[in-house]
Amino acid sequence: MFRLLIRLLNKFGILRFLNLNVPYQLNGMTFSIPLQAGIGFDHLFEKEIWMTVVLKKVLALKPNEAFVDVGVNLGQTLLKVKSTNLNIQYIGFEPNMTCVAYVNKLISRNGLGSVQIFPVGISDNDGHAVLYHASDKLEDSSASIIKEFRDVSNLGQKIIITFSEDRLSFLQDHVLGVVKIDVEGAELEVVGNLKSFINKDRPIIICEILPVYNIDNAFRLDRQNALIKIIKELKYLIYRIEIDGTLFEIDEIGIHSEIEDSNYLLVPLELKKFI
Repeated sequence: MFRLLIRLLNKFGILRFLNLNVPYQLNGMTFSIPLQAGIGFDHLFEKEIWMTVVLKKVLALKPNEAFVDVGVNLGQTLLKVKSTNLNIQYIGFEPNMTCVAYVNKLISRNGLGSVQIFPVGISDNDGHAVLYHASDKLEDSSASIIKEFRDVSNLGQKIIITFSEDRLSFLQDHVLGVVKIDVEGAELEVVGNLKSFINKDRPIIICEILPVYNIDNAFRLDRQNALIKIIKELKYLIYRIEIDGTLFEIDEIGIHSEIEDSNYLLVPLELKKFI
């Protein structure tokens, strides 16, 4: 009944005028979800059930190693990770300061320990980039730093800080067990700049790779091919994740237009027998 009320408040535009804290259960744990001017609403209605299924599998294989989340957004994965393994070391990268402010409140409200949030994106240069986002949604989960990835003519822009491999040297102090990448087209830059850490620690990688859609989209296709080349050079296997968490090993992603087929598990060859 309470969730119905929240839905109605959101539907009629009232929720954006309110600041609330709402209890939410996930994997047997109860979290306090801040709702700030409507931000945080999506936490209350579980999406990406496949992620929960996959996290239980991979975190069981890597229970004492760090979880790296590139593209924290509002902490959707953070809550799933902590509800699966409360004590795991979580290292998050999120360049959107609207999201960072919210996630810090989420962490504080729930007393989550062993969490570090770095307010930066991962790219090829140490400096800054433009983050393109929906003009009416500052926390936009589809925001991207890749200008050519989609039409940006009607999108808002934020200047964000970026780190390349050289500024990520602090990751050497951790053993990376699982890496999640959800960066709306910037996967090539992220994997390229984490390559040395991936090669050293051999983490399992959960990665969103959005569709090329058609052969005319040379920009996306070239980047996808370059990413797959790196993955294979690292001796990783590719599994497509179905919406129920089922895994299917594939050799190539290819050209398709199925948005549901955008999530992949990248597994070191030596761990194949455990998947």
